[in-house]
Amino acid sequence: MTSRLKEAIVYPISDPNWLNKIGMWFLYYVLYVTAPALFGHYLSILERTIAHPDDEEMPGFKPLWGLWKKGFLNLLAIALVQIVPAVLNMAACTIWMVTSAPENPDGFPIPFLIFFGIHGAIVLATILFFPAACIQLTTADGGWQSIFRFKEVWHITTAKPSQYLLVAFFPILAWCAFAICALTGVGLLLCIPGLPLLIFSHARLTGLYYRDNIKADSKPDSGIAQAKCQQNC
Repeated sequence: MTSRLKEAIVYPISDPNWLNKIGMWFLYYVLYVTAPALFGHYLSILERTIAHPDDEEMPGFKPLWGLWKKGFLNLLAIALVQIVPAVLNMAACTIWMVTSAPENPDGFPIPFLIFFGIHGAIVLATILFFPAACIQLTTADGGWQSIFRFKEVWHITTAKPSQYLLVAFFPILAWCAFAICALTGVGLLLCIPGLPLLIFSHARLTGLYYRDNIKADSKPDSGIAQAKCQQNC
């Protein structure tokens, strides 16, 4: 996996037009309304990695509407899985604070700590769920509904647990490294282009994980990703 990690890190700058694509990424990010297209572009990188792993050129940002639609709908589906338990937990915490907390203001807030722990578990589950959900969106039929087939999602996460944990926590580890670098003036400047490069690398690493561990078991079939890549990449 070490070689795959190195490949993913250098992947963005292997594209001859990488500076131009970083500029487009920041433009769509700053405009905000076009931000869903960035997730669509993330999925396009994932599709191309799975369908054409030897192709080091990143997909472009056209057509913008197609990327925006793909990114918005799929991001909404992923968010739905995460938001529902979080909202239920917050609602339960709010009800407890309104009804029970005033009766014992000096007591140890064990229920609050329980709610806080549940929220932390939801955040952790979100981190672990994201790469598998993106792989499902790219390789499985059924569109955004495929991420609710939790048996297939579980198969993706457990195919190679140690490698999957690296894929899942790679953005956090990289961002911590950026934060440490930001303590210096030069490091802070490097963090500016570092964000899109990190996202590009993570999409590549997720696709390589699929190629090495899931495709070898022939489930799911990467032909779907290849068909999507022909349409979108």
